Amino acid sequence: MRRNQCLNEKIMSTRQFPLYAETIFLHARLSLKHSLPMQKTSDAFKSATSAAKAIKAKGEAGALLKTGVLKTGALKGPTLKDEVVRLIEEEIISGALPPGTRLDEVQLSARFGLSRTPLREALAQLTASGLLEARPRSGTFVTRLGIKSILECLAMTAEIEAIAAEWASRRMSDDEIRGLRAMHEACGAAEKTGSSDSYFLANRRFHAGIYAGAHNRYVAETANFLFMRAAPYRRLQLRQPGRIRSSSAEHGAIVDAIAAREGETAKRIMRDHILIQGDRFMEFISMLPDSFIGLKTD
Repeated sequence: MRRNQCLNEKIMSTRQFPLYAETIFLHARLSLKHSLPMQKTSDAFKSATSAAKAIKAKGEAGALLKTGVLKTGALKGPTLKDEVVRLIEEEIISGALPPGTRLDEVQLSARFGLSRTPLREALAQLTASGLLEARPRSGTFVTRLGIKSILECLAMTAEIEAIAAEWASRRMSDDEIRGLRAMHEACGAAEKTGSSDSYFLANRRFHAGIYAGAHNRYVAETANFLFMRAAPYRRLQLRQPGRIRSSSAEHGAIVDAIAAREGETAKRIMRDHILIQGDRFMEFISMLPDSFIGLKTD
């Protein structure tokens, strides 16, 4: 009980770094999961806080994995594989590992303090999920999608998130809606920074709030899966001139529709929010780096 209370107090103290609090929470949670003594829990929290501050100061999405937080020797056993999967997922989503990047097993093994066997298990899990692809005699790479696959993924995302918004309008409690509105306000604050990376993080939490508000774990799991697959490409959308401003405005309309319990309206706005149509489609295609696009025809 005492340990949980201390952890909660420490997590609350991270509010000055709202965009990175979940990073701190992840590593503090790991300390509890592995039942570390209180002193080690405190040390792990301090290391995680330093990592979060490094990300905040440098604006580097990959700073966490460069700090060596996981190399304390405190985390052992099969569950570490799951956390490595989570951290690699985060690097892919954040753009620190862009599509087409080759993953070096030796470097990753040294970074995480893992033997090759659990690391390969983690990479195999990510390959099975589609985030990575194994190329014979070449290695393991972050998956690159062809244009058709990108558009198919975004089209499916639009439908799933539209359903989530419709169901959220019927199922979210008033408190949950207030929480969603706070997430929208956080997007507005990120918009003012002019940083597409900051906005992307706030935007991600906003959409996750709607997934949760649908109160259906299959919708949430599917939406999260599709989000991860398309994340590197959705990040690029936010670099289109005026897109962050229009995205934030669309969020406001979605929240208002959910709060008014207008499911069909929330569904329509969310679908249009995700889909790439007309001039936006041409602008999006022109922004895609060649390295982001798969060479194979799809």
